[in-house]
Amino acid sequence: MKFIYQMFFSVRRLLKNMPAFITKLGVFILLTFILGSVFSDTFQDSAADEIKAAYLVEEEDPAAEIIFEQLISNEQITEYITFFKEDDFAKADRKLADGAYNALLCVKNESDDPEKGNGKAKIEVYMTDYAETDAAIIKSVLNTFSINMNAELVLAGAGENTYPADGSKVCENLAVDMESPGAMAYYTLAMLLMMLFYGADYGNNCVAEEFFGVLGDRLSIAPIGKSVRFAGRMLGAATVNFLLGCAVVIISHFAFAVNWGNHIALLLLIIFEFSFVCTVFGACICTILASEEKTSGMIQIFALGFTILSGGFYRGDFSGAKYLSLNHYAKTAITNLIYNKNNLSVTWINVGILLITGVILSAICAVGLRKRRMDNL
Repeated sequence: MKFIYQMFFSVRRLLKNMPAFITKLGVFILLTFILGSVFSDTFQDSAADEIKAAYLVEEEDPAAEIIFEQLISNEQITEYITFFKEDDFAKADRKLADGAYNALLCVKNESDDPEKGNGKAKIEVYMTDYAETDAAIIKSVLNTFSINMNAELVLAGAGENTYPADGSKVCENLAVDMESPGAMAYYTLAMLLMMLFYGADYGNNCVAEEFFGVLGDRLSIAPIGKSVRFAGRMLGAATVNFLLGCAVVIISHFAFAVNWGNHIALLLLIIFEFSFVCTVFGACICTILASEEKTSGMIQIFALGFTILSGGFYRGDFSGAKYLSLNHYAKTAITNLIYNKNNLSVTWINVGILLITGVILSAICAVGLRKRRMDNL
């Protein structure tokens, strides 16, 4: 009961300043509209970006060579993907990691007797980021290619080592229908996450007020455990932050026609989880610095930095640096949830990363606040 009281006390206290709440919401909605309108043209050509794929056959295999000949000779496939032949897997893998290629294709023959034509050939695909649009395009192309080529091999009599000679017929029905975010949807998500991260200041305020201020000195003798107070205040602050996020989702859906997908419950769960992580992040920084003013300045820096690294202002690739941004994990989880709804593994992986981050930050706060209170005593 005490925990629930602390939670509602935090919510009521933060919502008391309703004009500030509405102003914050209005500023980010306006910023979203400006960015979505100004950069709308840059998203119209995004589907034409070149996708580079390396391919190699690790062992001398005529069947595998024929598969790649059919693959790279098809004009409908090369319209989407440019292929480069490699001879060394380790070297090709390094180029993939460095960003020279978007994917690495490797054919392996799974036949017990490679000299017979009744075995299986498997194309293994290596990529650096499975949440990107490139991954979905390559997957769609290869799936269609394999289905059509298997049909051609059956018709041609694959058991007698005969293969289709005309590569243009292998994927004659190939069609890649990609659903990707437009400018307004892209910047709505980016600004939503940026606004939620500014909610870290709620956690900063709660810790400064309850553990470093006069109120904290009074509550230290109250029959309420520090862990109960901390958990209740953090969840209350996260709830207020979450309500802001819900308001953005509703307004953007009706005002900007932004598609938030069909998994609304999971979407709201991710937004709440990210709100909690951001709130605890602010509390953690305040615990370390023991200053509300200094922490507010740090939150401003982190909010802008994390938004930039996650591509919030510039739709570019920041390579490994993006993994330093908490916004990146939430953005990847939500983007995959909306545009790759048939495979939610990427979404759950990033949800797990955010959950682990929240637990670690909470543990740091618990240890730090306990040590500081003992020092004060």
